[in-house]
Amino acid sequence: MLYLMIFLFSFFCVYQYDIKKKKVYQELSYRLLLLIAIGVAGCRCVVGGDTVRYMRYFEEYPSLSEVNIFSYALFDPLWLLLNSVIKTIWDNFFFFQFVHAILLNILLFYLIRKYSSYKFTVVFFYFSYLYLYYNMEILREVLAIAIFLYALHFYISENWGKYYLMVFFSFLFHSSAVVTFLIPLFRYVKYSYFKVFLLMLASVVIFNYLSPVLEVLMMNPMMAQKFELYKDASLNTNAKILHTLIYVFTPMLVIYINNTKLKNRNSWGNEFYMTYFFFASLSVGNTAIGNRFMNYIIPVLLLYYVDFLFLALKCCYFKKVKVLFFIIAVCMPLGLKFSSYFKDTSYAVPNTINYFRWFPYTNIWERNDVEQQQIIEERISYVDALMFYSD
Repeated sequence: MLYLMIFLFSFFCVYQYDIKKKKVYQELSYRLLLLIAIGVAGCRCVVGGDTVRYMRYFEEYPSLSEVNIFSYALFDPLWLLLNSVIKTIWDNFFFFQFVHAILLNILLFYLIRKYSSYKFTVVFFYFSYLYLYYNMEILREVLAIAIFLYALHFYISENWGKYYLMVFFSFLFHSSAVVTFLIPLFRYVKYSYFKVFLLMLASVVIFNYLSPVLEVLMMNPMMAQKFELYKDASLNTNAKILHTLIYVFTPMLVIYINNTKLKNRNSWGNEFYMTYFFFASLSVGNTAIGNRFMNYIIPVLLLYYVDFLFLALKCCYFKKVKVLFFIIAVCMPLGLKFSSYFKDTSYAVPNTINYFRWFPYTNIWERNDVEQQQIIEERISYVDALMFYSD
């Protein structure tokens, strides 16, 4: 019920402020959405699969007085520092997750306001598509993603010194951010169908035949460990075809409409075409590695898609069917995401669905309630079983 209320309220804000262009209570509504984002993530109690792991990791992290040079060799430095500072203030994971929710969502809402003219629609997609994943799963990587998104300001203005300084900080939170050092290189590669085809071909060949070479190139033990874990996560042929249709050909269609029908070739998002297709091609060759890197570009893609959506609604080609177009354009990406929520996980625990990671929502205020304790215990066992089958 809580998730449905957030979904409906955020969609109501889209209708009121981005579609109807009303001004009354606009700022109040945006701040209320921010408070909801912080409150739901910050006050959860064992909600999210990776949250269970992070709760256990938090117990092992040293406080500031216990940190030494060897500690930073075992963990991403800024992530360890953040945990150590919070643990020194109050050795409680629930306090940590509340601070994490504040830092992440204040930065994301600030950046959404900064980069988009349709901030409520972006927030709606954020709640529907990214919120559970960002706030309750990839707690460490999402801070690296947020810093990268902040660095986009320097990317756009070509202030490369500040850009690389920021993405270096991003890398210190999560080693996957190494890919952000390469993103400016794709700015100067002109988008074409042929180049996308070459990227896909190269990705499939490398991950199927040259993975030992990639293993040698890993920069540190943590990256090497992750690569060892992910290197065999390839799709079968049918799944690769479906993945290509969804993540390569569909975006190509959007780009075609944007550049030809909408004449929107000067959008700042256009500079990320080849970056996106580089990551999408990686995900065709190796799902786990490609999707890990895709996490950095999906928020940029979301900003681009929302601008495309509203520009298309104003275009003469879509005026007669704009309601239908809007419904399809909104439901298509959400349908893909929601299908993952309803994935059957009976292979790990009989009669379970993937959404049990997040639903029912359990909170810190009622953690001593008998019914909620039972849900929490079942969720921990469920997540442990999923981890066992993923290893």
